[in-house]
This record gives sequence, C-alpha cells and structure tokens, in this order.
Amino acid sequence: MKEYEKAMFEKLKALEEMLGAKIDVEVEPDIDEMPLEQLEEYLEDLEERLSDLEDSEPDDEDSDEYEEWEDKYGHIEELIEEVQERMDELQ
Repeated sequence: MKEYEKAMFEKLKALEEMLGAKIDVEVEPDIDEMPLEQLEEYLEDLEERLSDLEDSEPDDEDSDEYEEWEDKYGHIEELIEEVQERMDELQ
C-alpha cells in the first residue's frame, strides 16, 4: 500500500469509528495535504488507470457504455492535471 493510500485509509477508518458504521466508497485523496513524494506516486497510479481505460475503450461511440467510459476518462485526465499543477506549486 502506498503512502497516500495509507493516509486515506487511516482517515476513513477514523471516520468509520466516529460514525460507528462501515463506509464503502471510493475517494480520491486530498492533493492539497499530500507531500511531493505521495503526489508522484498518485500521479503514476492515475496515469496507469488512464492507460488501462484507453485499452478498454468501447467500440460504439453512441452507446451508454461509451458515455460512461468517456466520463471516467475525462475525470482521470482532470485529476492528472490537478496533481501536476499541485506538484508544480511544491517544486
């Protein structure tokens, strides 16, 4: 488990304890709280996710499946841009 994942996991566990309930969600880390090393790891993971998505692009551009794929792809591209901007601020 990478450092940024550990930090998110710890925050999620603390929230679960505070609420007294299990939380089952996918969350992106808060890049404003991450040090440069964690941002670099996160960027690598995002680029890998984007590459995986490219490999699974649906053929039918008019399908609901393609629209969902396109939304995911755009979201990851935005995250990559945000992480790169944050890394530039820290350097």
